[in-house]
Amino acid sequence: MSLLRYWLFSSLISCFCLETSSAATIFVDASYPGCPGSGTSADPFCSIQAAIDAASSGDLVLVRPGTYLERIDFKGKGIRVRGRDGAAQTILDGQRQGSVVRFVSGEGSTSVLEGFTIRGGLASLGGGILCTDGSSPLIQSNIIAQNEATQNGGGIHCVSSSPRILGNTISGNRAAIFGGGVSCYTNPSATLEDNDIRQNEASGGGGISALFADPMILSNAVAHNKAGAGGGMYLSLCSSVLTSNLVVRNESTLGGGISLLTPFPGFSSAPVLTNNTIAHNTGQGLQVSGYVYAQMLNSIVWGNTLGEILNYAVSPQTVNYCLVQGGYPGLNANLDPQFRNASQDDFRLSCSSPAVDAGAVPFVPMPLLDQEGRDLRTIGPVDVGSDEAGLDWELVGVPQVGGSIRLGARAPGSQGLYAAEVFLSLGDGSIGGGIPVPGSAGRRLSLEADALLSLWLNVSIGLRQVSLGSCAPAATTPSFPIPPATPVGLTVHFAGFSWNPLTSQVASVSETVSFTTQ
Repeated sequence: MSLLRYWLFSSLISCFCLETSSAATIFVDASYPGCPGSGTSADPFCSIQAAIDAASSGDLVLVRPGTYLERIDFKGKGIRVRGRDGAAQTILDGQRQGSVVRFVSGEGSTSVLEGFTIRGGLASLGGGILCTDGSSPLIQSNIIAQNEATQNGGGIHCVSSSPRILGNTISGNRAAIFGGGVSCYTNPSATLEDNDIRQNEASGGGGISALFADPMILSNAVAHNKAGAGGGMYLSLCSSVLTSNLVVRNESTLGGGISLLTPFPGFSSAPVLTNNTIAHNTGQGLQVSGYVYAQMLNSIVWGNTLGEILNYAVSPQTVNYCLVQGGYPGLNANLDPQFRNASQDDFRLSCSSPAVDAGAVPFVPMPLLDQEGRDLRTIGPVDVGSDEAGLDWELVGVPQVGGSIRLGARAPGSQGLYAAEVFLSLGDGSIGGGIPVPGSAGRRLSLEADALLSLWLNVSIGLRQVSLGSCAPAATTPSFPIPPATPVGLTVHFAGFSWNPLTSQVASVSETVSFTTQ
């Protein structure tokens, strides 16, 4: 076995062991006729709350597909509640009787809600999910939709708590006052990362609202939200870090994209905005008012209907290395960022964009990935805006069993680089995670592994190399045969990285590309 194959195999074994080392598993099935059940696989509970009540710290509550007409409370337990087949198949409907999910008893980071559609909530605070009283759960990979708050937080409301809100779709929620999608109030360290927040409505902060809170807002897509102030985000008395967010197509007459406000003398805020794209909002792109001392770096502010950056604050804002339509004082440029297709909401950078490799070294830590799953901790120049236009993989050919496919690689702005890809053929299951790239200062390939069972089906796990030039047509790898014995429906995941052969340094890590055999 080659060194690379051994590295991949041992890394996956480690992931598998970590995933499967939980304590008891308690099963839930809404369609089980033998209610109430005992929680075993053969005799599952019919109610999620019944399973939570029976669970102990460290347990997994595994919920089979179906629609569950109930509201749940974690009751302070460090347990994982997971929809087995994902959010689209596992629906938790609150029937407009209150918050659908409650974390109100100091739950910690081992309290996990994952893989549900959360809908039908109606409450004064937190129609979909309510976090209070020092709770810090992990809320990930859910669809939080069609919930309503008569005050704040149509989708999620967190007060005096520090949840990590990761990889969710938060859409179609409403709040009468603040935070149609997410509302944060007096939060010590809430984190919103890699969420798709769209088509929410509120009076303030259609997508995200924060008041007396400093949430970390990282790599979110905030689009098509609507509010009286802060169509995308409304941040008041906040010194938040906003990094690598795509804020587009939101609507408000007071800060269509983002509104930053600290209205009271004696108070001040110092938000930091790095590598964001604030574009094509109805209203101002960024509106700053009161006692706000914002810093903005490596960002694009373009195509907003009522102006790009409107500063009504008591001091000038520090803006550098940004592309701002019409220009802005500082080290900025009035250059079209050349989005690939803004009319179709494709705000990725084109190959010839002046934003490629035009940024400065960020002064805050970057999140691991942008919205495409591309590594943002690139060695060398960073791009301006939320999209790191690094290595792209394109599937060439039809993945038919017995045939072959190739991958095309393209790297805008990268002169004289090489690209390599690592691939695995995998089946069904539930393990995953990045695999570290040797010699790359801690970077990880965004490989998602589903199981080890089909590893034997394709023994040509390996590293292949293609040469790249700046904005060159896609250079293709050699053909990958798909053995005749390979089953139809097998998922194959590809990930790649580019490096500079002169310095032997990794330059960027690509998004994961997958196909399913036919």
